[in-house]
Amino acid sequence: MRPELPQCGNLVPLIIMKRILLISLLLVTFGSLPALAAPGERRPIPCRIRDGENPELFIMTLGNVGTPLTQGLFFPDTDQVRVTSGSVIDHYYRDTLGIKYYKPIDKTHFPVPISGWCSWYYYFYEINENEMKANARWLSDNLKDYGVTYVQVDDGWQGVGRGFGSNRDWTTINERFPGGMDKLAAYIKQLGFKPALWLAPHGQSNPKVVKAHPNAFLLKPDGTSLSEGWEGNFLVDPSMPAGHAYLKDLFTTLTQWGYDYFKIDGQPCVVDEYQRLAEQTQRPSTNSAALYRATLQTIHETIGSQRYLLGCWEIPLEGVGLVEGWRTGADVVPGWGGFMIALDATMQWYFMHNVVWYCDPDTVMAHNPLTVEQARAWATLQGLTGQALMRATG
Repeated sequence: MRPELPQCGNLVPLIIMKRILLISLLLVTFGSLPALAAPGERRPIPCRIRDGENPELFIMTLGNVGTPLTQGLFFPDTDQVRVTSGSVIDHYYRDTLGIKYYKPIDKTHFPVPISGWCSWYYYFYEINENEMKANARWLSDNLKDYGVTYVQVDDGWQGVGRGFGSNRDWTTINERFPGGMDKLAAYIKQLGFKPALWLAPHGQSNPKVVKAHPNAFLLKPDGTSLSEGWEGNFLVDPSMPAGHAYLKDLFTTLTQWGYDYFKIDGQPCVVDEYQRLAEQTQRPSTNSAALYRATLQTIHETIGSQRYLLGCWEIPLEGVGLVEGWRTGADVVPGWGGFMIALDATMQWYFMHNVVWYCDPDTVMAHNPLTVEQARAWATLQGLTGQALMRATG
């Protein structure tokens, strides 16, 4: 784990116009920039708006530095690029890069990206209460002083099954957690960590829960589900107040249990499904993006600004401005292929990091079959780029 040093979280990207296939990391320190930001504004970011002679070069800056490698300055608060030649590009992220809902990241409560441990890639669905406690104790004894902050319970804590189907029930605690999720959160906090929780909140698979929340889910006239998919057998109706009330009740319960971080999974599925339904049935509405964003707004308002909300996976850009972080790539896997997944996500989406949210290219799996050198490369990718850092070894 990295030490939780402020400068690690303040690495800022040079803006990259296209996806790059190879990576070369370079910290540039060719002198300081003049104080161009107004009081209370974020300082400008040195940026590139076109590839240089080597399009495979990936450049970052650390601190208030200037370099002839840049082509201008990006001002996050106004979404404006001032090109070295003297021209100005307004609404650069919104209009040039296509980030429709651009909003600069708010660092009031999270000044640096998060770090911690995730249960998924070692335990998968077989995680249980005793293993969570054992890992939390080990982290406390060995890695707390190196910046580990969150201990995340991933898929497996909920429902009565494994995988899709019956385990998409966030109102039922799996028998593998007999002590209850609230007591587990309290135990994690006693060790000095913040408890984190995975879920896919827009879906639900328990018909009894759906029946208990009339008009909260997308249903056909005969009462059967209008949408069955990865999220669950039923999908929250974002156009109905009852759908938002369900989400509010759900996250109120989760916060009362004591969790401070929520990883909400399957978000591309939600966005795509709302769009599909809008095109085919005019439900929930032709303005599906706005309705999806409204569900994120409800979730964020319920958990409060001091709890971390992470969207997952890959990137539906409709989530910009409503979360603290986003899992930018696919699930990693053990070995060098996993590193390449994380690298791919970094190269494609790093221009969003520290600008609209904190990017999370998924967990670091620094163990066999990686060599020591390969493991160091993966750790270096996360540490040098300053993205969210979650460990995944049991």
